Amino acid sequence: LPDAELYKPYVLDGTTFYAGDASWQWTVTSDNPCDAVFLTTTTKGPTYDLAGGVTSTITLTPRLTGDYTLHAMVTPTSGPAFQCDMVVHAGLPGLRVEQCSDKSSTADLDLHLHRPGTTTNWETTPDDCYYMNCKADAVAIANWGYANSPIAACQDSPTGTQWQTVGSCRNPRLEVDSIMNDGVPEIAVVDTPIDSATYRVAVRYYQGTVTAHPIVTINCGGKRAAAYGVAPDQVTGFNQSGPTGQIWRVADVTTTVTNGVTDCTVTPLHPPGQISGYWVQSNSLAY
Repeated sequence: LPDAELYKPYVLDGTTFYAGDASWQWTVTSDNPCDAVFLTTTTKGPTYDLAGGVTSTITLTPRLTGDYTLHAMVTPTSGPAFQCDMVVHAGLPGLRVEQCSDKSSTADLDLHLHRPGTTTNWETTPDDCYYMNCKADAVAIANWGYANSPIAACQDSPTGTQWQTVGSCRNPRLEVDSIMNDGVPEIAVVDTPIDSATYRVAVRYYQGTVTAHPIVTINCGGKRAAAYGVAPDQVTGFNQSGPTGQIWRVADVTTTVTNGVTDCTVTPLHPPGQISGYWVQSNSLAY
């Protein structure tokens, strides 16, 4: 099936492969690990929407990068029932980093994306793109010298109306900010990353006391390049917030841009002197 775009309705008419009289039952499964976590840890469930699930024509609205398996159960008026699976891939160009956790409603975990070529501390403007300077309503902006994208690149996102006020989509930007919002991920975006640049990704435990298990997926050119924190390889002991709270330095993402198409190499970050494990540190905002 043709690819879908994030945030936009994707319509599939089942009568294109079975036109007879029948009853229909559709289900959807996402391979994005955040959707899987939200399914069991939130009241909302996965982030995608499905309309028309008992009709021949369904509308899927995906919100996270990945493959969506559409399962159709068709029961003809006469004759045996049959079923089939179809896979729709959803994504958008550029560099997209998606972060979620199993404690989305009780722990505020902030996603950070660091400017290439600099090693300044996290939460330093303009080098660190995070909630203070990368949202549409930010006053001090994380300006990396990248051209803004047309408003069409972000107007359908959950913060699209705010970006319409800005008039364009900044690069970089925090497309979704989750402040203890049940079942809502955080998403950082660079529509047009530069070639041979290395972007560093981190997650900071900003507010809360519960032990959270963050997940980060890194997507380049509309495809998932890496995922970290997925069970059983979870981040452990992530429960310290505030000014001296914890920061998880996740990975370095080196982009390759060819004819406007983004690919990348992702290098996970381990504690200094170690060749495995997650680099989680308290009381430090050092790069």
